[in-house]
Amino acid sequence: MEGFSVLIAIVSIVWGVLSIILFFKVWEMTNDIKEIKNKFLYDTLPNQQKVKELKSFTVNGKYFEEGDVVVEAATGREIIIKSILSDGRFICWRDKNKTSMEKYSLSEIETLEEYASHNNK
Repeated sequence: MEGFSVLIAIVSIVWGVLSIILFFKVWEMTNDIKEIKNKFLYDTLPNQQKVKELKSFTVNGKYFEEGDVVVEAATGREIIIKSILSDGRFICWRDKNKTSMEKYSLSEIETLEEYASHNNK
């Protein structure tokens, strides 16, 4: 019976040490979330200059602002502008439930008016 107690004690100590190691590994991974977000959303690394987000954007007489509903030119799907980057790209919600985002360039989106005029001809 005494040998069984020693075995349980050793297993408990190993389990405790591995749990502590796992805790710090998970903590380290959560610190990398900001870097991952910047890489996928802004195509920058932490030591590169960040692209600023704008509230509105005007180009070629077209005015865009956060929350506007625009059309993805390739598919005709309505998307919602989440944010506008200073380099002219847009981060848009791909659905009205706001569950997935994607980056679009100005040539990949159209205003609702533009899309309607193209399809009415």
